[in-house]
Amino acid sequence: MNRRNIRYVPFAKAWSETGSLQVQLFLNQAGIDYVTRSENVQFLFGGGLSTGINPVAGPVKLLVKEDHLEAAESAAIAAFEIHPHDSAGSCPACNQAVHSGTIDCPGCGLFLA
Repeated sequence: MNRRNIRYVPFAKAWSETGSLQVQLFLNQAGIDYVTRSENVQFLFGGGLSTGINPVAGPVKLLVKEDHLEAAESAAIAAFEIHPHDSAGSCPACNQAVHSGTIDCPGCGLFLA
């Protein structure tokens, strides 16, 4: 297949360098091809990654091949399946305190609902 015909679609956003690495590790372990956007832009403005993701550049975006999106989502659901009795007010991935009804963890962005 011609590389120009490959279409990548959004899969995740990471608001920290650690979060970006965690998602990349997950995708690597699942055998899913991905690309990142804004990862190298982080150092062009202000303090770079010294205080987390650079607010000027925004979050690191992780994209997967369009025909792999469903497999990536299914793998993520299986890997990060959350049961309400397991969370007990904290994120199961980073242990950040979360309020009842929170959809995404404020610490790592993990989908909780």
